[in-house]
Amino acid sequence: MKNKVINYAMAAMLLYGSLIAAQEVRSMTADEVMTLALQNHQQLKLSEKNIYISKQQTEVTKLQQLPTITASTSQFYLGNALIIDKDFSNSTNVAMPHYGSSYGVQASQLIFKGGLVKKSIEMAGLREQLAELDLEKNQQDVKFLVLSNYLDVYKLKNQEQIFLNNKKLAQERLKNIQKFNQQGMVTRNEVIRGELAIKNLDQ
Repeated sequence: MKNKVINYAMAAMLLYGSLIAAQEVRSMTADEVMTLALQNHQQLKLSEKNIYISKQQTEVTKLQQLPTITASTSQFYLGNALIIDKDFSNSTNVAMPHYGSSYGVQASQLIFKGGLVKKSIEMAGLREQLAELDLEKNQQDVKFLVLSNYLDVYKLKNQEQIFLNNKKLAQERLKNIQKFNQQGMVTRNEVIRGELAIKNLDQ
């Protein structure tokens, strides 16, 4: 059982390694990275939804200025009427129209409400502007974060290049010192110093 688990784990690691190796490496400019981040950032999508919702709320608030019309209808069924004497001795059936219906239409228009509707529309407009400003702020935050990370990566790449150049120079210097040592121009200490410099770079 233990061997099976190990075999499954090794198979999963090999598969994962092959998937990573199959990924395409692509160099991108800062503008391209920012564009991708702005298109795919979840917070920005949420901010865009908030703008849409604010606009819809503004439109709903504006509807309060329009007249409202309501219509209603009802249908009913009546059975025959049964008339009974006071002493319950005699009863009579009276035929009645069985089907009935009623229809109603009501229209209303807001004339004055103390400026409440106007102020509500203004407030909805302000909420819309706030949502747009939130989106702008979030976009700036994402751009700043992406640019900061991009510059960090760029700095690391430069440091890697500097390290490789320094190591190459140290190796060339060591070769020259070894030649001078063979010719008796420098002591063995200089060779050891050159080797230590390369070891220090590798740490």
